[in-house]
Formats: sequence, C-alpha cells, structure tokens
Amino acid sequence: MVSNCAKRLQLVSQTLNQNKVMDLAYKTFVEKTPIKTGYAKANTRRAGNEINADYNYAKVLNDGRSYRDGQMRGSKQAPQGMEIPMIEEIRKYVFTKLGIDIHGHN
Repeated sequence: MVSNCAKRLQLVSQTLNQNKVMDLAYKTFVEKTPIKTGYAKANTRRAGNEINADYNYAKVLNDGRSYRDGQMRGSKQAPQGMEIPMIEEIRKYVFTKLGIDIHGHN
C-alpha cells in the first residue's frame, strides 16, 4: 500500500524535474549542516535520490542537537536540524512550480 506522502511525491516527481528537486534538497541539507570542524559537511554526499550523511553523529545534528562543553545541548547553528529546513525549501519550490499559494499553508 502506498502512503499519501508517497502518492504526493509521485505526483511531484511527474510534475517537476526530479534532479532539480534533489539538487535543491542536497544543497539545502549541506547548507544547514552545522560547522564545527567541517567533517559533517565534507562527509555528506548525494547518491542518486538519496542524501547520505556518512558520519556517526548525523542523527544528533539532524535532531537539532550538538555536543559541546561535555554535554548534549540544543544546536545554536541548526536548531531545526537539516531535514526540516530542507523539506521546507522543497515545499516552497514545489508550490511555486505548481502555482500554489504558499502563504495560506503551514
């Protein structure tokens, strides 16, 4: 059974250039990745239609957290992580391309 989300993604995929959407997703994900040493950004790669964050603390960063001062804390650089801003950018792009007014949507 295909979920509603998957059905919507299929429609978007048919309506828009999938490579452009993935390019935007990857670009936004990397831009929103917090920088301490640069390791996380350097080890984030696009593989086809997937974004691979190939470092052991990817989930921590994506949860809007960071490890500093010996403790887990909220991230100052990416409090929403990377995925939420990435999805929001894709949403804006898709709505614009499909001619949907984004001002009335949450």
